[in-house]
Amino acid sequence: MENDRLKYIDWAKGFGIFFIVLEHVSQLSNPVTTWGNSFKIVIFFIISGYLLSMKDYSVISTREFTIRKLKSFGIPYAIFLLIAVVFSIAYEIYRGKLSFYILFDIVYSALSLKGISTLWFIPVLFIGEILYVYYKKNSGVRQFVIFICSVFVLLILHFSVGQCRLLDDSYMFVFLYPCMVLEKSVIAFLLILLSDKITKYFLILPLPMLIGGGLAA
Repeated sequence: MENDRLKYIDWAKGFGIFFIVLEHVSQLSNPVTTWGNSFKIVIFFIISGYLLSMKDYSVISTREFTIRKLKSFGIPYAIFLLIAVVFSIAYEIYRGKLSFYILFDIVYSALSLKGISTLWFIPVLFIGEILYVYYKKNSGVRQFVIFICSVFVLLILHFSVGQCRLLDDSYMFVFLYPCMVLEKSVIAFLLILLSDKITKYFLILPLPMLIGGGLAA
């Protein structure tokens, strides 16, 4: 049974990685790439929920789990972020377009956890997993309240992000970036939770379910 689980996880990860690579090597808005973009990141959140659902959280506190994840997520994030920041600044200098505004945007992207390019994925997954463990450490009505509050906060953040994008203000990203990170983090938590609930009814989470969850999101 455990080998079957790992097999499905490997297939799902490979499927997600394939479409991530496909998007970055293809400059065409072809139907296949567009379809893959609809779930390529989401599939990793669902895989995370599937793996997390197998663990017993009664033997570890939320604080201990957070410290462990901070080490496993924080170190690679810091390393890749440093490389991305240096490269971004060097590239702007090479183009002769480095200005205070661009420099501030690059540095603030790092500090706000938005990261450079797609590095936002690491802190978003980290926050999503922490929220999931906090949810699991509660029960009954408290879990329901956490779920409802998460949906409510998501709607507020989604509205806030939309309004920020509409405003004609060069420095609106100061407010936009943290909202984007929090919005995606709540989405990650809900997808992890969705995967956890599905796993309760299916010991093996088939690849079609992973793809279906991604498309639904």
